[in-house]
Amino acid sequence: MNKLLILTDEYSLFYASNRSPAGLSVNTLVTLFAEKGFTPQVNTLSGINREASFEGVVVLYPYSKTAGLFYKGYIEDVLLRLQNKGAVLVPAFTHFRAHQNKVFMEFMRDDFNSEALKTLRALCFGSLQGLMQRIGEILFPAVLKMSVGSHSRGVFFVENRKQLIETVKKSATIHMQDFLSKESPNISHKFIIQPFINDLRGDYSVLVFGKKYYVKYRPIPIGEHVFPQLNEETAQILDFARLAFDALHCPAVCLDIAFDGLRCHLIEFHCFPFSSNHVEKAGGYFVNTAAQWHFNPSYSAIETVYADAVTMFLTRPSSITMTLSQ
Repeated sequence: MNKLLILTDEYSLFYASNRSPAGLSVNTLVTLFAEKGFTPQVNTLSGINREASFEGVVVLYPYSKTAGLFYKGYIEDVLLRLQNKGAVLVPAFTHFRAHQNKVFMEFMRDDFNSEALKTLRALCFGSLQGLMQRIGEILFPAVLKMSVGSHSRGVFFVENRKQLIETVKKSATIHMQDFLSKESPNISHKFIIQPFINDLRGDYSVLVFGKKYYVKYRPIPIGEHVFPQLNEETAQILDFARLAFDALHCPAVCLDIAFDGLRCHLIEFHCFPFSSNHVEKAGGYFVNTAAQWHFNPSYSAIETVYADAVTMFLTRPSSITMTLSQ
């Protein structure tokens, strides 16, 4: 399995990042994967031959954060077509479906074998009506999250039923009077309700690329982000991150992890962790050798880190089997 297709958007960009210009360098990725024994090709999403066979071709693809996620729907269409023609999507289509989609993210959480990853298991809804049918199951205070959103956008702390209902009515309802008859109900954004963690001082953002772990601490209220040194708490975060990473079966992941002083909680996960600042400004990464965590003070461009992680993933037979099954 050495055929590899790198899909870009119509601007020839591969993923978003905080670089200028945005995106990973496609030319650099082609060189790196060729050095690793792959036969890489590049095409845009709209430029593929839909009638061709993609049997056994590994496909790396971009994601979208455009307003409304309309372009994400187009990417989904292309990916499903490629998968039906035999392509091996990396990451798997389910992981793309969960991106910017907290409802499906929770559905993926349901399938984790470890109960430690389910402490913040959320209720999922597609309408206020659905919420009202199960509102008696909710323990307050709680956290209401719109299914789409990042960087705390669409996230609300709710203390009781009344506040929850009012917030859902205000934030989740799409009023479409110009398009719907009076008899039709309002359309609603989907949303989740997650347990609230008391006295949380901050959380951790952990980027995992294969065996390399990049850790950043984010204090609450929002302050300066810190790249922590190795200590007892950091080691506990890293152990938990490895548990989550192993459960997701993908080459790279971004994990939002909370620590309440006793145990870790998985807040969210994203399988497109391409923050160049996080990787390139961390000063190094953590790695586990001989059952011990160590910090390696080494700089690598994100293209190198990503290519290494994908190669490691693809050379594990069990990983390909899992990807094909998804």
